[in-house]
Formats: sequence, C-alpha cells, structure tokens
Amino acid sequence: MAAARTFEELLAEGEAEPVEGWDFSWFDGRATEERPSWGYSRLLAERMAGATAALDIQTGGGEVLAQIPHPPPTLAATESWPPNIEVARRNLGPLGASVTEVDDLADLPFPAESFDLVVSRHPTDVRWEEIARSCLDDLIAAAASSPMVLLRLRQLLLRLQAAALPTGNAVVGTRRAWVQDLLARNFPVIAAELTPNQQ
Repeated sequence: MAAARTFEELLAEGEAEPVEGWDFSWFDGRATEERPSWGYSRLLAERMAGATAALDIQTGGGEVLAQIPHPPPTLAATESWPPNIEVARRNLGPLGASVTEVDDLADLPFPAESFDLVVSRHPTDVRWEEIARSCLDDLIAAAASSPMVLLRLRQLLLRLQAAALPTGNAVVGTRRAWVQDLLARNFPVIAAELTPNQQ
C-alpha cells in the first residue's frame, strides 16, 4: 500500500498543472460540482443563434464559446490574461471570431452600438457602463414601441446604475433618462403611474 502523499506534494502537483485555456481536466475524479438546472452553454447557444453581432467578455480560452453550433455573423471576444489569448484565438478562429486583448477594467475597444448580444460566463470584473454603451442603445431604440420592454429596460438600467463604477453612472444614467423620456412621450399614462422612486 502506497503511503499517503503530503499536503506539500499535492500542492506541488497542482501548481505544476497548466491552466492556460482553463482546462481543468486534471480535476476529473478529484472534485465534483453541481451544475445549475438552466445550463449556461445551452442558453448561450440559443441566444447566439439569434444574434447578429455578439461579444463574449473575459472569454478565457474560448472553450465555452467555441461550442456554439451557429455563431452570429459578427463574433468578438475579449480576454486579459496573456496565456489565454492565443488559446482563445485557436479555439474561436474556426467560428470566425476575433479575440482582442483587453484589461478587465479597461474601456471596451468597440464603437457604441456594436453588439446586440453581450455575454460573459464568469467575469472577474464587470464594467456595466461599457456594456451599456456598446449594446443598449440599439435595444432601447428597438423597444420604443413596447411599453413592457421599456419598463423592463428601466428596471435593468436601475440595477446597472447601482452596480456601475462612479465613472459609469453618467453613461447608464443617460440611457435611463432616454428610456424614461420614451415612456413619457409614447406611453404617458403608464409613465404617469410611476412613482418618483420608480422613475
């Protein structure tokens, strides 16, 4: 019978395993996890199939995004960790995706209204105001004729504003004011029913 390995030996073994591309196959048989019932990969595939331009923020090695069966015509990803960038380019190249090196807290290097879908499986930091800037304007314009969607966008923007960095409050606040103005102009009866703290 083999002697049990020490904690230090196990730690050294784990530290020697490569983590580029977030390949955690070393954990097979060593760790378990319970997956949520909703399945991120399935939801991602469904949403990507309906998108025209999509961005995956902090893609890692792109392993999850690479599994989508029907990529949109424009597909981009960002990653900050240098060892993952080339892995992501290899994994996402067959989908026609571009991979851009972007620090997690940097502005996104894309023009406003570039994407109709922005995803991130497990972001380390989130610049909500940058997401709002890069994709919400098209969504708000498309929702102008739907009071239900405008009301939901208003709630989303309230949550985004609460989570935004101080520099992002203006970006998100501008979109929130735009939604409120559309509600007031297009659906004055609904807008009049909102209490001041709901606006």
